[in-house]
Amino acid sequence: TAIASLWSELLGVERIGRNDHFFELGGHSLSAVRMLLKLRKQYGCQIAMGELFEHPTVAALSKMIEHSSGESDELPMPTIPRDTALPLSFAQQRLWFLARFDAANPTYHIPVALQLTGEVDRSALTKSLATIFSRHEALRSMFVSRRGQPEVALIDADRTPAIADIDLSAEGAAATLDDVMAIEAAAPFDLEHGPLIRFALVRLGAQKHVLLITLHHIVADGWSIDILVQELSHLYGAFRSGIVPQLSPLSVQYPDYAAWQKRWLDGDRQQKQREYWITQLKGAPALLELPGDRPRPVKLDHAGGSVPIVIDERTTAALKAWSHERRATLFMVLTAAWSAVLSRLSGQDDIVIGSPAANRERPETEGVVGLFVNSLALRIGLSPQVTATGLLDRVRQVVLEAQDHKDLPFEQVVDIVQPPRRTNHTPLFQVMFTWQGQTRREPVLDGLEVRMADAGQPFTKFDLELFLGEDEGCIVGGMNYSTALFDRPTIERHVGYIGAMLQGMVANTTKEVQAIALLGDDERRFLLHEWNSTAVPYDQEIALHMLFEARCRAMPDVIALQCEGRTMSYVELNQAANRLAHFLVASGVGVGDRVAACVSRDMTSVVTLMGILKSGAAYVPVDPSYPEDRIRFIVEDAQPRLVVCDGQARGAAARALGGSAMLVDVSEAIARSDLPTTDLGLTIRADQIAYVIYTSGSTGRPKGVMGMHRPVVNLIEWIASEFTVGPNDLMFFTSSLSFDLSVYDIFGILASGGCLRIATQDELSDPRLLARALMTSGATFWDSAPAVFQQLVPFFGAMETGPVSSLRLAFFSGDWIPLEFHDVLRRHFPNCQMIALGGATEATVWSNYYRVQSIRPEWFSIPYGRPIQNAKYYVLDDRFEPVPWGVRGDLYIGGECLTAGYFSRDDLNQERFVVDPHSSVAGARMYRTGDLARLMPDGQLQFLGRNDQQVKIRGFRVELGEIETRLTEHARIRDAAVVFGSPLGGDRRLLAYVVPSGDGGVTAVELRSYLQALVPEYMIPSAFVSLDAMPLTPNGKVDRKALPEPDDSAFVHRSHEAPSGAVEEAIAAIWMDLLGLEHIGRHDHFFELGGNSLLAIAMLERLRDNDIELDVRTLFEHPVLADLAMCCNEIEEVRL
Repeated sequence: TAIASLWSELLGVERIGRNDHFFELGGHSLSAVRMLLKLRKQYGCQIAMGELFEHPTVAALSKMIEHSSGESDELPMPTIPRDTALPLSFAQQRLWFLARFDAANPTYHIPVALQLTGEVDRSALTKSLATIFSRHEALRSMFVSRRGQPEVALIDADRTPAIADIDLSAEGAAATLDDVMAIEAAAPFDLEHGPLIRFALVRLGAQKHVLLITLHHIVADGWSIDILVQELSHLYGAFRSGIVPQLSPLSVQYPDYAAWQKRWLDGDRQQKQREYWITQLKGAPALLELPGDRPRPVKLDHAGGSVPIVIDERTTAALKAWSHERRATLFMVLTAAWSAVLSRLSGQDDIVIGSPAANRERPETEGVVGLFVNSLALRIGLSPQVTATGLLDRVRQVVLEAQDHKDLPFEQVVDIVQPPRRTNHTPLFQVMFTWQGQTRREPVLDGLEVRMADAGQPFTKFDLELFLGEDEGCIVGGMNYSTALFDRPTIERHVGYIGAMLQGMVANTTKEVQAIALLGDDERRFLLHEWNSTAVPYDQEIALHMLFEARCRAMPDVIALQCEGRTMSYVELNQAANRLAHFLVASGVGVGDRVAACVSRDMTSVVTLMGILKSGAAYVPVDPSYPEDRIRFIVEDAQPRLVVCDGQARGAAARALGGSAMLVDVSEAIARSDLPTTDLGLTIRADQIAYVIYTSGSTGRPKGVMGMHRPVVNLIEWIASEFTVGPNDLMFFTSSLSFDLSVYDIFGILASGGCLRIATQDELSDPRLLARALMTSGATFWDSAPAVFQQLVPFFGAMETGPVSSLRLAFFSGDWIPLEFHDVLRRHFPNCQMIALGGATEATVWSNYYRVQSIRPEWFSIPYGRPIQNAKYYVLDDRFEPVPWGVRGDLYIGGECLTAGYFSRDDLNQERFVVDPHSSVAGARMYRTGDLARLMPDGQLQFLGRNDQQVKIRGFRVELGEIETRLTEHARIRDAAVVFGSPLGGDRRLLAYVVPSGDGGVTAVELRSYLQALVPEYMIPSAFVSLDAMPLTPNGKVDRKALPEPDDSAFVHRSHEAPSGAVEEAIAAIWMDLLGLEHIGRHDHFFELGGNSLLAIAMLERLRDNDIELDVRTLFEHPVLADLAMCCNEIEEVRL
C-alpha cells in the first residue's frame, strides 16, 4: 500500500494495482531516483537502479524490500564546523576551474523566467526570496582562492541580493523582454565575492510581470530549480496571508555534502568505480566528428540556437510499448535512436553521449539546493549488423552499468581517462542528452496566474544538447546547437533524421539500424536527381579525329602544333596522320584493334596518336622512359596489333620487347610519298575504344582503362562551351601521353581550333626554363597536375617584368591542389582563371569542376564543385544509398562520362563498375572511385581524400592532405607530403616530407613548433624529412612509394634536456613541487606528468608569485615546458 501510494504521488496516477509496472505507468529514470530516495528514507533500504528494472511491479518491489536486511554501508553525512574554510565538491571544483579558464563564459548560468499575471505582492515576494537565500548555504557561497586552491566562504544570511526593477510597460520602450532576458542570462557572476543568484522583476503592465531568477551552475542544478520554485510557492502564499511559513528544516547543507563526498569516495568505493570507467572508456574516440557547416574553431564561443522537437502521440505510444517489452525506458529508446543517427552522420561506430545523473540518492539531499548532478559518459558501440532491438538492449546495459558507477565525479573520470585536452571541444563527449521526465510542476503563487517561460538562454555547453520529455502523450523538447559549428537548417534536418530513425526502429525492431532510411523524399530526390540534373545535348555519333578533321577543313593553314621552334599547320598534321593511318591499315590494322604508341613528346607523337585513331584502332601510350619491365607488361597485356615508335624511343622498345612485337617507325611511315594524304573515311562508332591508358594498380599490376570516343567528345564540347575555348587559345602541353590529361590537351584543343605548344624535354627537366617558357610563350591555357606547377612557383617572381601574361585558364587536377596557387596566379597571371577539376581516369579525364574565385580561410582543400554536363555524382553509404547533406560517404561517378572499364580485367570491372540503382537508363553503371566526399549545403561537392589517405590516430580521424596544406603555408616550405608509415620497422606514425623554398633549410623542431599553433597535437608528424624535390610519377603526381625512409635526424626527440634560462627553471621548480617529481625536462608535458585542472590553477598562482603572468588557456595550448616558457617571454616582451 505504501509503495502504491508513493507511485500514485510521483506518477500522478490515482489507482495503482500490485501488478502494475512502474515504467509502463510513465516512470522514468528521474522519477525512479525520487522514488528510490523516498523508499530509502522510509525503509532504510538501499535499492540500485538496476534492481528496480528487475523488480518493476509493486508486488515484486515489495517482496524485495521485505527480504532486504535493511542494512546499508552508507557513510553518515554529519554537519561540519562552519568556523573554518568550507570544501568544494568535485563538480564545483571543475566549474571553478572552468570559470578561471573562461571567466566571461555564460554557458554555466541557469536562467529561470516566471510569467506573473495579476497584482504582485512585492513585500511577500521579497521576503520569500530572502528566506530562500538565507535557507540554502549553496546560494550564499563564495569561492575564494588560497594559494591557488579554492575554498568556500558564506555570505551573511541577511545579505539577500535586491530585486532589480525593470520597467518595459511604457509604449516604445527601448528594450524588449527578449533583450532583457538575454542580458540577465549573460551578465557575469563574481565567484569570489558573490552572490551567485540574482533577481529581476520586469514590469510589462499593471497586471503583467516576469520574474527572472539567474543562478550560476556552481551553486545549483536542475533539481534545485524545482526546489526553489516549490519553496517560492509555499513562502509567497504564507507571507501574503501573514502567517509564518512552515518549511521542513534541512538536516544538512551543501558544504556538508561536499565534505561527505570526499570521504565517501575514499578507498575501495573509489577504486572500483575508477576501474569501471577506465575499462569502459579505454580507447574511446576523443571527438565525435559530426559534419558541420563550418570547421571547428580554435575556441568555441558557446553561442547557441535551438530547434524544437515533437514526436507524435502514435509514435510515442509505440515507442513506450517497445521499451516496456524490452524492460527499458523511453530515455534508453531515444538514446539508442540518437546514437544510431550520430553514427550515421559521423561515420563512427563508437559513440559517446553525455547524460546527467541527479546523484541525490541520499535522503538528506532531497530538499537541498546545490550542484549534485553528475555527468555520465555513455559509450555505445554500433556494429554494422546491429538491429534496433540489439541496439536498445546494448544501450540498456550501458545505462544501467553507468548508473551503478555514477558516484565517481565526472571531473575525476576525466583525470583518470586523460583524453586529449583541446580548447575547442569538451572532453570525453561533445553531445549531451537530458531526459526531463514529465512536465515540471508549475509554481502556484497565491493570487497570481503563473507560468514558467523559456528564459531564452542563447548558449550551449556542447556541440549538441538534446533535451526531451513526455507531455500529454507526446515526446517533446528540442535540440540546442553550437552556432559556431552548425546552421539552423542543418539541425532541422538532424531532428528529422531522429524522427525517421525512431519510426524505422519501432516499425521493424529486427531491422539493422544502418538500413533504416533517414532521408525524406525531398532530400533524397534532390541528392540523387535534382543535383545531378546535368543533361545537355551533344554530338553522340562523332569520333575524336573527325572533330579535328572538321577543323582542318575550316582552317587548314592555321598553326596546330609548336615545339622546339618548329610548327605544323592543321593541314600538315592531317596529312601526316593520314599517311600513318593508311600505312597501319595496309599493315593489317583494323577497326577495333589496338596499336601501341611508344614515342617521345614532340610533334610526331601527336601525329602518331591521330593516325592510330584514323585507322580505326585505339592507341595504347607507352612512355619510353618507363622501366623495361613496365613497357613489356603493358604491351603483353594490351596485345596491340603492332607498336609505333619514333627514332628516340625505338631502342627502348626493342630492348624491352625483343622480337615479341612488330615495331613500326612513324617517321619512316609518314615520309613515304606513295601513301595517300586523304582522310580514310572509315565508319567508326562513337562508343568504340579510342585509347587504353594504363594506370597504377594497388597490387602492383598496372591496369588498362579503355576510353571511348563519345565521353571525350562530351568533355570537349563542355569545356569549349563553359570556358569559351577556341582558335585563339594556345595550350601549354606538359603531360605525358600516358597521363589522361593528354587526351583533352591534344584532342580537345585541336577540336576547338587552338594550338598545342609542346614543352621540350629540356624545359620539363628544368623548372626555371619551364616557368620562363610559360610566361613568354603566349600560352593562354595551362593544364597539369599540381606538382608540376608547384615546381615553377619559386621562379615566377624572379622573371624579368614584361607585358602581362596572356594566360587566361589554368586547369589543375589529379592530386591535392595547394591553396596558394590562387594567390600565385593572381600575382603573376592577373588575367588567369583558376579551375580545379576532378574525377578519375575511369570517368574520362574530368567529370567535376570548381571555379576558384577566392580562397576561404577555413579551407584545407579546394572543393570538388559540381559535375560537368551529362555526368552524375553520388555520395553513398555501404548500401548504395545516398548519405545526408554534409555527411562523408563513398564517391561514385555515373552518367555518360564513364569509360568502357578495364581491359581484360573482368574481376576488377565487376568490383569497380557497378549497376547504378538510381538511374532510369537500362544498363546504367556507376564507378566506385575509392574517394571520400560529402555534398555541402551550398551545393558543392567536397573531396575528403582517398580511403587509404584517411587514418585514425588516438581516436581522431586525420586527413593527411590537411597536414600537407598547413606545411605548405609555411613561408620556407615549397612542397610537402605526409604519409602514415612504420619507419625503421616500428609503430605506424605520421611522417612529413618537405621541400624547402630557399637555400636555408627548416629543422624538425621548427616545423613541429610551427604546426603546434595550427593543428592538434595528434596531427603533428613524428618526423620531418627535407628533400631537394618531391619524387614524381611520370604523370606528375607525388610518388609516395619513392619517399625515402627517415633517418634519426628527422625525428623530434623528447629526450631529457635540463631547463634553460630563468623562466624555464622557475616553471620546472614549481612543477616538481606540485607533481612530486625529482626531475623535470624542458620537453616534458604538464598533463602527461600527472597535472590536472586544479594543479594547473595552483601552478599559475605560483607563477604569479614569481611575477610571471599566464592564463589557463595558454597552459592548455602550450603544455610543454619550453613552449610555455616561450609564451611567458613573449608576454613579458609585450608588457615592456
